[in-house]
Amino acid sequence: MNNRGGVNQGSGKVEKLKSGKVGAKYAAAVATILLVAIASRSAAQVPAAGVVAFTGARVIDGTGSAPLDQATIVVTNGRITAIGPAASVMPPAGATVVNVAG
Repeated sequence: MNNRGGVNQGSGKVEKLKSGKVGAKYAAAVATILLVAIASRSAAQVPAAGVVAFTGARVIDGTGSAPLDQATIVVTNGRITAIGPAASVMPPAGATVVNVAG
């Protein structure tokens, strides 16, 4: 930057930012990105209607008990309604079955 008569001569970027000439473009871009992010996140959090059964799962309940291998987890309207060994918890009729073994 040059100094002429006590006034700094620069690129003018600071003056553009202060005047709002650059800020309006960036504010619009940031607002658009935020709206897309919020819309996609809220849609992703809506539980699917119906019944989904996850089979072949390994369940760790956090109590210190041994993990339950080959378990079935039944989710109805976004809430867990049953968990247990595959021999005792069967997927309900009409449920979407997802094999998560692996």
